[in-house]
Amino acid sequence: MKRLWTSFTAISVLSSVLFVVPAAQAATLYADSQLGASDGWGSRTGSGTTAFTLNGGKSTTSTETPVTVVTTRDQLKTAVSGTTKAVILVRGTIDLNAGNTESTYASGTGYNLTTYQNAYYNNDSSAISTQETARAAAAAKQKSQVVISVGSNKTIIGESNTSIIKGGSLYLKGSNNVIIRNIQFQDALDFFPQWDPSDSGGNWNSAYDSMTLDGATNIWIDHCTFADKVTDTNSGMILKNTTTGEVKPFVRHDGLLDAKNGSNFITISYNVFQDHYKTSLIGSSDSTTTDDGKLKLTYHHNYFSNSKQRSPRVRYGMVHVYNNYYVGHADQVYGIGYSAKVYSQNNYINVDTAITKLAGYSGSESVKGKLYDTGTIYKAYGSSTEQSINIATASSPQVGTDVGWAPTSYYSFTADATANVPSIVSTYAGAGKSVR
Repeated sequence: MKRLWTSFTAISVLSSVLFVVPAAQAATLYADSQLGASDGWGSRTGSGTTAFTLNGGKSTTSTETPVTVVTTRDQLKTAVSGTTKAVILVRGTIDLNAGNTESTYASGTGYNLTTYQNAYYNNDSSAISTQETARAAAAAKQKSQVVISVGSNKTIIGESNTSIIKGGSLYLKGSNNVIIRNIQFQDALDFFPQWDPSDSGGNWNSAYDSMTLDGATNIWIDHCTFADKVTDTNSGMILKNTTTGEVKPFVRHDGLLDAKNGSNFITISYNVFQDHYKTSLIGSSDSTTTDDGKLKLTYHHNYFSNSKQRSPRVRYGMVHVYNNYYVGHADQVYGIGYSAKVYSQNNYINVDTAITKLAGYSGSESVKGKLYDTGTIYKAYGSSTEQSINIATASSPQVGTDVGWAPTSYYSFTADATANVPSIVSTYAGAGKSVR
């Protein structure tokens, strides 16, 4: 799978300090500015058979592309806005909260977590209304700070394996032709989750994926590492799920990488997704019927470590999942949602979940999704015994297998032998790793 390389001269135009990165050095820093001509759905457009040149911010008129170096949240926000072609080099750690805290955002709103919980615990409608208004005001302040809108025609590259964006979300709404590579995304934490008593008996719901694709097209996300700190806790919690009777932990994270609202032609390659509960959701609602025929994504050579579920979870989409490596704790690997059409190929699964639970239906039963699986190797976590399995037919209840499409009808590719996937993915996936 050929990746095209170019040279860059990196110049910061967003601070008083001029940074220059020699072209030869920048080339080693993932300055691969164009997706391969047949590298998954990201390389397609139109009906899916037409080629698309996904080159992000790469100049089409010069042999060298100016690169803006960013080191702060405000610089990043400015650099990635608009539709003008731009290459952005992330240097060091960018904390999207930029020093703001839960107390900062809550100040002046009247929100207090203990008061908020007590309002629901006592079913006090007046107090609930007051605290919900206060919570919404605090949440709006945080959102305006930590959600960064990324425009079209951008390449965002981490300068090194310590290039980090944390505490918030990159939001690609309607964006086209964007490349994001070699960045660690950490702890997109929601300070103000909402209690929803109508959600399956009561659950906390939080905002902020590390990255959200909302109506975005022709996106390539490659060699990034997505992870959260473990901050969900039962400490101080009093609200119970009425169905299970359990006190629900305070959930402060949503997804790591989600796509919705007609996002289309996406390639997600050589990334690490680790230590997360709801990792990657494709399609936000059964009722979004306009997603049908869209949500075409390819996941290949990604490392899912302790990804509890949604790896991915799909509604509607024609999603190709091949040569991925799943390791550790998992409740489920694939969520086969409403009208999903998932094509799974040569994945290696080494998790602590029974074969019968690796894939399952979720959401509405009226239009069940389908899963075609071939070449999967399963090894129970902690075991040395490998098994060749078909996830779809092994699942209970069995998942339908007629997805109605095959990737080779749209783009050419060569899948690695499944037995080689652990070595390949461990060597090459994630921020700071070599390009294969």
